[in-house]
Amino acid sequence: MAHPSKNIEGKYWLDIEGILRVEIHSETDVHITLDDAKQHVKRCIAASDGRPRLLLIDVHAVFRSISKEASEFIRDSYELNDMRKAEGFIANTLATHLMIRFTHSFPGVPYPCQVFTNERRALNWLREFE
Repeated sequence: MAHPSKNIEGKYWLDIEGILRVEIHSETDVHITLDDAKQHVKRCIAASDGRPRLLLIDVHAVFRSISKEASEFIRDSYELNDMRKAEGFIANTLATHLMIRFTHSFPGVPYPCQVFTNERRALNWLREFE
């Protein structure tokens, strides 16, 4: 069962290629809230050094659900969209894949987004947008 989050832990950094890497993890399955989404956007923007970046987000060990408000906030954040060239996710469950694909399937999403099961494929895809 997913529990409401109380500050999901995450690591945000630029790798040697300038790709913004995000690893989000938790001790238990959690439900991502609007507050979590706001914290995530703020940390992505800070880690990007104010430049458009490719994003690689590893969520394979973290969440099982996200609130509608949190999903929309992350997807539609003007500040985050301005720095997001393309976004690749690493996820290992069908539920997470479907959730991410659904969230990003609406018209008007201004950046390419794809979900992968491994890092190598995600990075190869992201590099196409360099």
